[in-house]
Amino acid sequence: ADVGTAPVRGWAIERWDEGLRETRWSPKFQDSSFKAGGRFKLESENFKLRTGSSLAPPNLLSVRWGEGHRETLRGFGFQDFPFHPHRDFVGADTEPAMSKSLSLGVVVNPKAKAGRDQSARLSQFTERLVAAGHRLRVEPTAGPGGGIELGRELAAESDVLLAVGGDGTFCEVVGGFLTAGGGRVRGVAPVSFGTGNDVARHVGLFREEDLFRALEGLGRTGEAEGTGSRRMDVLEVRCWKDGREIVRHGFLFAAVGFASDILRYTTPTVKRWFGPQLSYSVGFFRALANWQPVGLRVRTEKALCEESLVVALAANAPHAGGGGMRIAPDADLTDGLLEVSLIRALGKVAIARQFIRLTQGTHIRHPRVDYFRSGWMAVESDVPQAVALDGDVVGETPMQVRVLHRAVPVLTAK
Repeated sequence: ADVGTAPVRGWAIERWDEGLRETRWSPKFQDSSFKAGGRFKLESENFKLRTGSSLAPPNLLSVRWGEGHRETLRGFGFQDFPFHPHRDFVGADTEPAMSKSLSLGVVVNPKAKAGRDQSARLSQFTERLVAAGHRLRVEPTAGPGGGIELGRELAAESDVLLAVGGDGTFCEVVGGFLTAGGGRVRGVAPVSFGTGNDVARHVGLFREEDLFRALEGLGRTGEAEGTGSRRMDVLEVRCWKDGREIVRHGFLFAAVGFASDILRYTTPTVKRWFGPQLSYSVGFFRALANWQPVGLRVRTEKALCEESLVVALAANAPHAGGGGMRIAPDADLTDGLLEVSLIRALGKVAIARQFIRLTQGTHIRHPRVDYFRSGWMAVESDVPQAVALDGDVVGETPMQVRVLHRAVPVLTAK
């Protein structure tokens, strides 16, 4: 269908085929065109064209141009139907709800993904947000912990907070949201610029296409305020750093013991060499080579454990490590409970043998593992031990972790 000849400023075509969505998008447009199956040609000013939807057959055409003008065509074989942007359409029997502009506070971690230069990708991402009609304020973090202050500041003026980085960046922005009391924010979302990006995987936003679809759902007029977001549990961790108690927030897990060693040995160089799928596995075996059991005192709602452990871990989410480690297969992001794993001391060979079981989530059946639910966990040690929170080492013991039940509205495509 020939739809015009003016220089293109923006277009997207989404095709549904047996329930699967394929999206083609280009954020920059000079004399460009798009062909789908050799039949589509798009050369028009400021257009969005979508074919199909999750609830409609492929012969629905939804066209939007200019300042939010939209028409819907039904009952036509769209590959053969010519249309023009400024004519009245016959058959526009339904007009979908328009998606309104959102104010987005964008917190960017320039050191994400082991410090790789992602400026070109970031530029394309922000251009696409602007092309979708959203208002942006983009702020880079100055260093570790910088996302907390930026999240607090932007919460007062943003509909959505976007954490552009890894899991640690998302957790800092969540911390800022919570300390600000929520502000006007309707959703917080991870943007997958990090190494593991486990938070984005859990909420269905690992692909940028899914994020834009969630933003569109949140911005539709005439729908409930919660559309596109879901309130989820977060972890509140109290530990010590530089001689004072600090409070940090997480989404995946908090741990003392071997998990901290894995993070320390998964260095930026390891991340650059091995990528998200293998870097944490490499960190696992590097840490194992130098590992020694640690004496811990662990208190939970269930019991007191005081012995040498491999790790004391409290999980809020099922997996970590770039999706490769199923640390707590029964975890639920909305149940208000921790999945606690206490792994008693094992030899290095025995730990190595458990690695495959960790990737499958079956390690919890080992006789040296106590796995149970609790609302909180406290860990003490005679010698201060590192505290791991999601993808970062944030402090030292003593450590207390609890669940803040459904405390944060998280943007989700699930």
